[in-house]
Amino acid sequence: MAAQLSNKTIVSRKVLEELGAARLKESHALFDLKHYAASIYLGGQSVECYLKAAICKTLGWTELRATFRSHDLETLLVHSGLENRMKQSPEVLENFKKITELWIMDGNAAIRYQAPSRFARKDAEVFLRRIRHRGKGVASWLKRQIS
Repeated sequence: MAAQLSNKTIVSRKVLEELGAARLKESHALFDLKHYAASIYLGGQSVECYLKAAICKTLGWTELRATFRSHDLETLLVHSGLENRMKQSPEVLENFKKITELWIMDGNAAIRYQAPSRFARKDAEVFLRRIRHRGKGVASWLKRQIS
């Protein structure tokens, strides 16, 4: 699905930052309840929200425009203006690549179209570590970039 170009806003930067934090917390709660696929999915949504907040920051917007309805993490990273900065942090970049591979949002490979039984505790542990690690976790790194 192609992005819809629009000047209409869909959500504020502040709300995106709050959503990023909330989805990360919910992801951890789902992990504790052994809902591993859902934990991974919400962890990816956390990264998506932080990337969209970064787009707002880079473009000087208080609200995200509908143009950026994409769920493609790689595309959002490019538009956030943080791609080159992330490349300067090889461990963060590697974590970003790995979570993107698992969380692909286009086509039948998307996590939301996979049987939950396909994902084990270890999958979710590794995914959450890649996004939450204080020094090299993707969500942690993005949060520092937008603060």
